[in-house]
Amino acid sequence: MALIYNWWSLFVRLGNPKARMDAIAAREPNAIATYGEAEMKSFILKDLLKQQVMQREVNAFLHVDDGDVAAACRKAGAGAREIHVGHILARGDSPEALKKIGEAQQALAGGMDFLQAAQQFSDDPSAAQNKGDLGFVKAGQFVKEFEQTAFAMQPGQVSPPVKTQFGYHLIKVFETRTLAAENCDTMDEATRGRYLDQVYQEQREKRLKDFLAKLRAEATIRILD
Repeated sequence: MALIYNWWSLFVRLGNPKARMDAIAAREPNAIATYGEAEMKSFILKDLLKQQVMQREVNAFLHVDDGDVAAACRKAGAGAREIHVGHILARGDSPEALKKIGEAQQALAGGMDFLQAAQQFSDDPSAAQNKGDLGFVKAGQFVKEFEQTAFAMQPGQVSPPVKTQFGYHLIKVFETRTLAAENCDTMDEATRGRYLDQVYQEQREKRLKDFLAKLRAEATIRILD
C-alpha cells in the first residue's frame, strides 16, 4: 500500500494527472478501456518525468535576447538571394516518367528552347500558360531536393533529372539577384518572432545535444555474464 501511495504522490507532484487523464478520455473515449488505467498513468508519468528533465537540464539554460535576434537577422540577410527558375516535370516515379524526362533532356541537348520544351514535355498543369517559368523565388518555397539543386546552380545551367515526391524535374536557373538587406533594427513583431523562434530552437538543440553527450560520457556500462 505504501508503494502505491508513494508512486501516486510522485505522480501528483509532477503535474496534474487527473486533468491529463480527463483530456485523454475526452479526446479518445476508448483509450483508457483499451490500454487500462494503470498503463495510461504510467505513460503520463513517463511524459511528465521527461518534461521535468528537459526543463531542468535544457530549457532552464536557454536565453534569447534582442542581440541574439538581431544577429540572426543579419546572418540571414548576408548573401540572401532570389533565383529566376524554370522547370520541366515528368510526374511520378515510373519508368515512363523517367523516359519522358530523358526525352526532354535530348530535346534540350538538340537545341530546343527550355520554355518551348516545358510547354511540350512538362506535366505541370501551369506549363501551358507559364512555359515552366516559375519566376523569382526565395529559399524555402520548394521541396528540399528541388531547392538544394536550384540554389546551387549558376544562371544558364540546366540540371540533370532531379527526383522529388512529385516526379522528375529538369531545372533551369535563368538569373539570380541579391535581396535588399532587411533592416534588423526596425523589425516588425512577426519578423522578430520568427528570428526569436529560430534562435531559441538552435540554442535548445545545442543544449540538448550537449546534455545527451554528457549522459553518454558519464554512463556506466557493465557486461553481465
